[in-house]
Amino acid sequence: MAAEATALLHQLAAEGHLPADAVERRITEIGSELAATGTYRQSPEELLLGSRIAWRNNPQCIGKFYWKGLESRDCRQAGAEPADESALFEALLEHLRLAWNGGRVRLLLSVFTPSGPGRPGLRVWNGQLIRYAGYRQHDGRVVGDPETVELTEAVQRLGWRGRGTEYDVLPLVVQWPGREPRWFDLPADAVPEVRITHPDYPWFEQLGLRWHAFPTISNQVLELGGLR
Repeated sequence: MAAEATALLHQLAAEGHLPADAVERRITEIGSELAATGTYRQSPEELLLGSRIAWRNNPQCIGKFYWKGLESRDCRQAGAEPADESALFEALLEHLRLAWNGGRVRLLLSVFTPSGPGRPGLRVWNGQLIRYAGYRQHDGRVVGDPETVELTEAVQRLGWRGRGTEYDVLPLVVQWPGREPRWFDLPADAVPEVRITHPDYPWFEQLGLRWHAFPTISNQVLELGGLR
């Protein structure tokens, strides 16, 4: 962890984000914190700058070309024990509202309490914060999104019941290490949707197709300076 934290700070300095003298001082601070607690707390600046670099270095994401515009929210307090699941849900809900930004979508990352050796992290069951349910029928057909059939069945086992339509928004399922998962329904104002139309064929709108307005990935881990 110390080696990766040092490497991150040196990279931030090499790219002109931090002065060299501040880096050496910060390395000393992190070493003392690691010796005392076994982990360390990154500064908000380290979170923001490091997150941008992590996104830029992701080999699979085509959106990374906008990495310089990424903003970060420090939600480590919302994800710290003994806060309950509702605090985590409220932080995720606020993320959706801030990212939507009235239709001027913001590039936004919310960072929660890091995990480490002997400290498993928080878990959001959903692959994206907004997804539609998929209901498996007796004849093998699926009503809704085929990609979410397993998650839909899992949240049904937890007690959630949807309307059975093609566009039922799944609840968010959050879980603390060692606790039972809890689900929370998303309010309508946190789920902006786009009606799908065609510029040349007015009848296309009659199909009633729609999708949520933007993706919010929630099944990936941020590895930054030795923390996850």
